[in-house]
Amino acid sequence: MSETSSGTVTGRALSREMARSLAAIRREHDRLARRGRDLPPGADWLLDNWYLIEREGKLAASELRGAGRLRASGGSAVIVSACAALVRESGGAVTAERAERYLAEFQRDLPLTMRELGLFAPALRLALTAEIRAAVTDGIDAAVLANCITSLRLFATLDLTKLLEGADMVEAALRRDPAGVYPQMDERSRAAYRERVRVLAKRRGMEELEFAEAVVRECGESGHVGALLEPKYGTGRGYALAQALPALIIAGFLGVYFMSLPRFVLALPAVWEMAK
Repeated sequence: MSETSSGTVTGRALSREMARSLAAIRREHDRLARRGRDLPPGADWLLDNWYLIEREGKLAASELRGAGRLRASGGSAVIVSACAALVRESGGAVTAERAERYLAEFQRDLPLTMRELGLFAPALRLALTAEIRAAVTDGIDAAVLANCITSLRLFATLDLTKLLEGADMVEAALRRDPAGVYPQMDERSRAAYRERVRVLAKRRGMEELEFAEAVVRECGESGHVGALLEPKYGTGRGYALAQALPALIIAGFLGVYFMSLPRFVLALPAVWEMAK
């Protein structure tokens, strides 16, 4: 299987991209270390922090390697392109607040999937490492180098749970739960609901945000989104109806097509299994 195809890029390709950046940075580090004296401004940032760059780069490469096939934009994965733009616009000085604002702005045009948001941390490390590589090639851009290393150190210890949940468009949609229950749920339960949205949306060939918004609409004025996502909440009749509706429509069509009520009944179990 090819590593890239029209509109997609593989995690393995991104992992190798990281390896190339680390190798280039290492060569410059070793060259400066051998030089020993009369070092250019900013060289100490690279010499003193190579261990951090290597550690965070290898961690990101490992996480990206198993990411599978991802949507592509601008020659790389969408989430990597987003992070690269964030790094460029900030001159390498990325903070949680700046990342939060940028992700909100970016998603006005292209909502990120939950899977893409889950790769934000390694994608940001990849973008920062690429910027470090550029900053030490053909001379040293001391300001950008210092900013990128500071950002790497910050995001190595930062808990991104709140940032990513706040950037999640599905989370924002489910928080409009007409019953007002979802916003009061604990973090683990909300994460389980979002995962349920991801699975059901994929099963029905819909975008995650599109599916989440449809669930909220179907709840009416006071229904809880859980009734459509999990049968254990409420009576589960809404969930059962949501599951059965595609099967009923298809089986009904077959029954009308063959002008036979028995054939409608016989078709229903098989179509139900396909629609689940």
